[in-house]
Amino acid sequence: MIEEKIILNEITTQLKDKGTQEKYINLLNVRIDENRRISNSLLKIMIFSAIAFPLILETKISEISLGPFKLLDNSIAIGIIPTLFAFTYYRYMSVLSDLREQKKAYRHLTTVLFDIKYDSFLNNNLSPYSLVDSIGKFHFNKESKATLILTFLFWIPVLLTIIFMPIIFVLYAAYKTYITFGLDSYIDWGMVLTPFVIIIISFIMVYEAVNKSPTNMDTIT
Repeated sequence: MIEEKIILNEITTQLKDKGTQEKYINLLNVRIDENRRISNSLLKIMIFSAIAFPLILETKISEISLGPFKLLDNSIAIGIIPTLFAFTYYRYMSVLSDLREQKKAYRHLTTVLFDIKYDSFLNNNLSPYSLVDSIGKFHFNKESKATLILTFLFWIPVLLTIIFMPIIFVLYAAYKTYITFGLDSYIDWGMVLTPFVIIIISFIMVYEAVNKSPTNMDTIT
């Protein structure tokens, strides 16, 4: 693939000796760990927001706390949470996009550094762990067609739910925000529409990250 050649070309031309490659891979390890911690924190905020919002609507809780911040007014929380959720989702997807590229760079570096094949057993054991990667590794590489079909039928609905749940929550939250505040002012319009705009930008960002062309393509013949 052209993309793979470009990445390998950058490694061999910009990280010319093994010492530099080792330093880079160590820094990459640090960045991957940092992004994993950030993604876990962002996921917790999204789950917390999705659970807190309907509870606040039903007035089952009168105070919402997030670290040092506290909201004592339910109406303020109802107005803020959908936008907070959408922005957190955007940040979460951007971090996952970074992780995707970092793990790809990591695998290519180990390929060059240890002179092993990209998809070899040795390289698979060196790759940073992720749930998505493990699903592909352990569930979608079965020789048994029956097992593959069952796995496919189980995981596809789960993955679709994960993908579409944010937009479903934003639709629900926007409707409830509209019921609560109406559309009588620019602030009301902003509270209802801002989460939609952020979610749409998130999907565009993910699409562009997945489909973007690698750099320096003209260097590969």
